[in-house]
Amino acid sequence: MTTLKKLDTFWRHSDCPERFKLLALDAVIRSKVLYGLESAELGAATLDKLDVFQLKGLRKILRMDTTYVNRQNTNKVVFETANGKIREQGGRTELHKFRTAYKNAKTKRVINVIKSGREDPQKQITFETGLKAWNHANKRIGAPRIKWANEAVKLLREQVRETKSPPRTTQTYNQNSPGQERILKTAAEGRM
Repeated sequence: MTTLKKLDTFWRHSDCPERFKLLALDAVIRSKVLYGLESAELGAATLDKLDVFQLKGLRKILRMDTTYVNRQNTNKVVFETANGKIREQGGRTELHKFRTAYKNAKTKRVINVIKSGREDPQKQITFETGLKAWNHANKRIGAPRIKWANEAVKLLREQVRETKSPPRTTQTYNQNSPGQERILKTAAEGRM
């Protein structure tokens, strides 16, 4: 929020086109907010807060009132307006929710952990010793904790079922890679 407020004069008073401001918001603020979160397990309420924060920035740039003031400015309308501004001013990229960026980064992280060798400490902690220790640990009072590894693998399986291919990330994976086919097969069969 501090970074968003520091850039307030840029959002409201600069002569840059709105497309540039929207892309700056997506690049600067999203990278600040999501840095390192791909290895953290965020609940639904926290993901909702991320989306609300993003919408605050979009509304500020587009000078749109909140739905409390104007019921026509729904979240969907804000995203459509922002993406329309980007397209009409010559941009090819499209804004996505911070939630989507978080899930893509999380999926990319779990794929990298799965692809790593058995001797990799990250893989050992995540899948081998970590899951065994979590499953046999003393039960604590309250609802069970959400495990990052379990949720990340579930997310990977959902994406594999939906697309029948690996999720798109900033890196491109070789479609005929035997390691990738093994990951997809294992995730689809539910053996992780």
